[in-house]
Amino acid sequence: MPAKLVEVFKLETLLLILACYAGLIIGFGIVNFKTKSNNYKNVNKGRLIKSLLLSLLVCFLLRWIDLFYYRNLSFFNDFLENRRLNEMASTTNIAFIFASIFKSIYFFPFVILLKCGHKSKLLSITAILFLFFPLVEALLLGTRKPYFEIAFIIIISLFIFRKIRFNLVNLVGLFIAGFLLMTVSYKVLIKREIERGTHEDVYKVITNGRYNDLLKPNEKIVEYINDPTVDSNKKNYALILLQTGQYINHGVFEFNHIIDSNIPIGWGRYTMYPFFKFYDKLVAKNNYENFNPSPRKYVYLTAFGSFYIDFRWASVVIFLLFGMVQKYFYTNFKDSIIHSPLVVYLAIINVFLPIFNYLRGSGIYPFIGFSLFFVICHFFLKKLNEKSIST
Repeated sequence: MPAKLVEVFKLETLLLILACYAGLIIGFGIVNFKTKSNNYKNVNKGRLIKSLLLSLLVCFLLRWIDLFYYRNLSFFNDFLENRRLNEMASTTNIAFIFASIFKSIYFFPFVILLKCGHKSKLLSITAILFLFFPLVEALLLGTRKPYFEIAFIIIISLFIFRKIRFNLVNLVGLFIAGFLLMTVSYKVLIKREIERGTHEDVYKVITNGRYNDLLKPNEKIVEYINDPTVDSNKKNYALILLQTGQYINHGVFEFNHIIDSNIPIGWGRYTMYPFFKFYDKLVAKNNYENFNPSPRKYVYLTAFGSFYIDFRWASVVIFLLFGMVQKYFYTNFKDSIIHSPLVVYLAIINVFLPIFNYLRGSGIYPFIGFSLFFVICHFFLKKLNEKSIST
């Protein structure tokens, strides 16, 4: 085994995870929705996508103005300096907050174009280009999550809309893409660790990182990675595989670590903190203090761990309701172009449930962005109906 457990895996951890999955499946299965999604077939798809792209462009420009001008982030700074500047800033400008939220639906044009099969090459190229806009912020802050998110959006969308099928060639392509993605992720990690300014060997720093506290690497692997006589390329890819395995699996064991800890109940403050932050800063005019009772602070706890902090075993009810929400979008998926992007996003959420929580923090922004997009679509429908009546 490349890694071994440090703590005993608790029965309560397993039972809560299984109960949450059961709640999700039951919630999806027990409800049926009658929809009027056929109404959305009347929307002028080209005009809608152009309006959406223009709105997203404005939002990204506002976000970049906030980052580069007001927060003073720069590509010439290292990751640590940019993160420090970003955390020190306190944005209360409504336009910047709105832009930060709405830009989260950057993948909507791409998914909609795949869904409706629009023939415009210019729109298609533009929509694909927008997929990579989040990498500007990722390059500034040294975050790896956007790389994986974009890759999953593309792959899941192509499979959902049957643009590619499971066969040997595509599987090999997926393997190569995954290998390249892990390599990029590793490069970001190495650069981030080097910029910490430590005098220790970077391999020793990484093999002694936070991932290893609860999911400890095998001693032979650590010795191999730290061996100065081993070729650097071999060590790099051994470390890539180790880190990838830990990245995928360690969240469950972080959750296991806190499940019987005496930590306060968050009542939504941990998972839904953007709403509390928004209220404190813009309504109550108070200094917002982040609620994070987890003893290990900056680690992923899976979606189950996040909701456990907020609601304990009542998390099962949350997943039951979440299953119902997924059924609503799935029911509308076939005939509605505006619901399709959320189905892709929900698929990503489901994939990452045991890894980290896409429903926490900025992960809920696409749902807010969808609500705004939904209003825009109804505006187009209203204009269309008014035009039809007048003629």
